[in-house]
Amino acid sequence: RIGAAGTLSIGKWFSAPAGLRLSIGGAELRQPAGFKKRYSTIADLDFLWNLNSAFVGYNPDAKIETNVVLGASAACLSGEGKKFFPGLHAGLQGIWKVSPSVGLYLEPNVRAFDSEIARASHRVALMPGINVGLVYRFNTSPEYDAYKSHLDYREFLSSRRYFFDLLGGVLMRSRSWQPNCAVSLGFGKWYTPESAWRINGEYEYYNTGANYRSLSLSADYLLSLSTLAGGFDSERSFDLDAFVGMNAGIAHYNHKHNSIIWGPRAGLRGRIGVSPAVDIILEPQVQLLAIPNYTRRFNPEARLLAGLSYKIGRTRKERSAHASATDLSEFRPYVGIAGGPMLYSESFSNTSFRKVSWGFNATAGGWLTGTSGLQLSFAYDCVPFNRIVNQEIKTLSLDYMLNLTHVFTGETDRRFEISPMAGIGFGWGSCRNSKTSLALEGGLRASYRLTDNIGLTLTPMVTVWQPRINGEKHNGHHFVGVGRLPLGITYRF
Repeated sequence: RIGAAGTLSIGKWFSAPAGLRLSIGGAELRQPAGFKKRYSTIADLDFLWNLNSAFVGYNPDAKIETNVVLGASAACLSGEGKKFFPGLHAGLQGIWKVSPSVGLYLEPNVRAFDSEIARASHRVALMPGINVGLVYRFNTSPEYDAYKSHLDYREFLSSRRYFFDLLGGVLMRSRSWQPNCAVSLGFGKWYTPESAWRINGEYEYYNTGANYRSLSLSADYLLSLSTLAGGFDSERSFDLDAFVGMNAGIAHYNHKHNSIIWGPRAGLRGRIGVSPAVDIILEPQVQLLAIPNYTRRFNPEARLLAGLSYKIGRTRKERSAHASATDLSEFRPYVGIAGGPMLYSESFSNTSFRKVSWGFNATAGGWLTGTSGLQLSFAYDCVPFNRIVNQEIKTLSLDYMLNLTHVFTGETDRRFEISPMAGIGFGWGSCRNSKTSLALEGGLRASYRLTDNIGLTLTPMVTVWQPRINGEKHNGHHFVGVGRLPLGITYRF
């Protein structure tokens, strides 16, 4: 019966081969059929015997260490029945030192308790387990102290310290597969070469009988294992970060419950550099969510997300190459066309509507300065009335664009740029008695320049109209709208 566990430890080496460690942790104990699951707080007091020092001699710079773990355990259980169980603990800990201060460890172990803890028929209940984690040592070597004293912070301060993460993936809450997805948009900053903070907005969908949906915010602390192991390098092709954080938000489930959810989380963040500004991200995560009146009070969850990270700023090498400022006096207009799927607001309240339809838009605009631009847009949306009949809605609007890449870096004409946009206009529809209506829209335009003149754009955006645009078919709502995801191409003159 497999369950999850987590542990926090503190210890001291009294000599090269011998140390003591105190650990406090928690675990879920699955019971036989017919009995409720129990949760346990477990404390361990262990003697650690370092095999490297015992057989080879003390070497503080050894990359691999092995420790034998022997000690006593005590478990306190929730639920009905006996609460306290003393026991024994044994294990073997392997440590890979990625720096003089930080190591990754793998520790298979086993605990022995009275059989009543698992309602087993034999006299002793064995609880095998395996821990994967981080160890931090407070005393560093002279070599690491020398690296810290010679670190050139000017190079770090001129690197890309701010970043956006756009990630998506899947999650698991049980052994059986259920259709699901998770999407995350994050913004963060490296405030030292080793440490960063990150704020995320997240959406989760889990298609079970509970029909789970959630929107949440999370805050993470990131630790660069690559910098700890090999020093700071803004142009490293692969970086590995570890992170811990907290997640809190609102969830809708069981077709009626709306509740606050929260919980801790941790994971790894692998970064593969594909350009100086863009990384491919692979991010395995685990989190424990408190969800009232769900399948259980605390819900362990494993997630695997992948996506892109866009880094804002300039490296020292790029600052030297772009010593002369870009001439902002040159106004270069562009035209573009885009198309893609769209989702109509009324389809949420009317099940006879087709959920997803399509549309396209044509644009013409240009940047007035390095930061601000204007765009004239004509949009055509094929809005569903039902699964057979559609309404055609056309919209003419004027949008203001803010170049965030220029705001953060001071540079224009970069290959990849992100620009939020907002606009106002009017729309008209094809249905009977449809009236011209005020239109408001907003979105986020991501553009990638293929050549000096041609670029690709992806522009998730929302447009809303007054309900009279639907003529006789409006439902008395305050507005109707669509969400679009058009992919397009632009030509710059």
